[in-house]
Amino acid sequence: MISNRWLILAVLFFARFTMAFQFQSIGALSPLIIETYTADFSDIGLLVGLYLAPGVVIAIPGSAIAVRFGDKRVVALGMVMMLAGGALTTLVTD
Repeated sequence: MISNRWLILAVLFFARFTMAFQFQSIGALSPLIIETYTADFSDIGLLVGLYLAPGVVIAIPGSAIAVRFGDKRVVALGMVMMLAGGALTTLVTD
């Protein structure tokens, strides 16, 4: 059986990997976004900021949310939401 600390490390690694992938996808696609939507780099920065803004809003009351609903449930919900965001990104055709 896997030790609890290795499981936690694996979950944290997966979460950071997923966030880094989603975060970097906008930066990697920025030339295409700028060309297609006649945006500029400040618009790309705003897009990245909007992506990270919910994390700031949730981080402030995060401990109260975790106490109320449980740490594992809150982390599991966050992972599911990150997976859903990644899946939605792959489904976009335009």
